[in-house]
Amino acid sequence: MGFFLKKQISKTCQIGVWQIEEDYKTLFSSLNLDEEDKNILENFKNEKRKIEWLSVRFLLKKLTGKERKILYKKSGQPFIKNSSKTISITHTKDLVGIILSKKGKVGIDVEFMSEKIGRIALRFLSQKELKDIDFSQRIKHLYLHWCAKETLFKIYEDRALEFKENLKILNFKVENEGSFEGVIDKNNIKEKYTLNYFVKNNFVIVWAIAN
Repeated sequence: MGFFLKKQISKTCQIGVWQIEEDYKTLFSSLNLDEEDKNILENFKNEKRKIEWLSVRFLLKKLTGKERKILYKKSGQPFIKNSSKTISITHTKDLVGIILSKKGKVGIDVEFMSEKIGRIALRFLSQKELKDIDFSQRIKHLYLHWCAKETLFKIYEDRALEFKENLKILNFKVENEGSFEGVIDKNNIKEKYTLNYFVKNNFVIVWAIAN
């Protein structure tokens, strides 16, 4: 139970990733949900999904020091009620993550690495990106591409994006921590982003902040 990662990226941006070990009752009792959120929670059929949903709000409370209500735009992007901070959310295999920023849109993705990524690589990578993959670190490199594209997808307001066609990752050397460039290429507009990452305990974490 506790932070898998807590990182102050800058004066205006921070990341928190929480290792979920709490049960439903503990998480529910730690939050003062309004009736709207209680109804949303009850509509989830799967208890694991309920725990993830509660854990995100629990983590946000840990990061900000107070309970905050998360709402969603029509595009699906989350935002915090009555707050100027931007937020992006991710979850995977007993982890939930949040990035918060006082300046600029943000995106984050966390994934647990496994061999299965190789089976779907052709669905989200272009031919050039496939050629750029370092075979000696294939799984890690593939997950960095996937997480990067998920991060860019979360930043972009219009979610009508094709991972293979509209999201492009420039070639980079794989390390356990670093950064590389990605581009959103849609409707003759190209937006370039710096994607930051690190690998920890078989998890890949990628995030970006829009200017």
